[in-house]
Amino acid sequence: MDKYKAMIRAAGFEFDVDPHMIHAVILVESSGRPDAMSPCGAAGLMQLMPGTFVEMAQLLHLPKPDIWDPAQNVRCGTCYLRLQYKKFPSVREVLERWQFALAAYNCGAGYVQIALRLAEIEHGAISRCWLVASRYLSDPRCEVNGKRPLAADVIDHVHRVMAEYYKAQSLHVYTAS
Repeated sequence: MDKYKAMIRAAGFEFDVDPHMIHAVILVESSGRPDAMSPCGAAGLMQLMPGTFVEMAQLLHLPKPDIWDPAQNVRCGTCYLRLQYKKFPSVREVLERWQFALAAYNCGAGYVQIALRLAEIEHGAISRCWLVASRYLSDPRCEVNGKRPLAADVIDHVHRVMAEYYKAQSLHVYTAS
């Protein structure tokens, strides 16, 4: 991962995302392999779906988009992650909000927004805690276009990314040297 530190720092600065969080997403998504490809078609270091990559590349005005280019993949993935974060303004606590963003990055914001709304209906403000709202990912009402998220996988993904985030942060991986 050392060879990606500069691009991770740059993307973190550009999109106001802690580089430790980007680092954690990359470790969990691709194990730091720029050639990683998931069975569902997600590609590169940050495991972006091709359509998402194209959308982010257009937003960033990339002249020659290449999902396999590590710098472009990290930049587009970080941009997409920040956009997911912005979709949960009612979640005020920063690390809680990042958990909602990570879930949205993994399964799609629609599912996570529905889970949050269902939790708010039953629990009010306390629902803005990931631990409470995440339970509603498995609720039968949590569906988008007739599909439901793999709740256990999403919850596990968020847990693994946050564990890597705390680990990287405790080791000061991106502390100025």
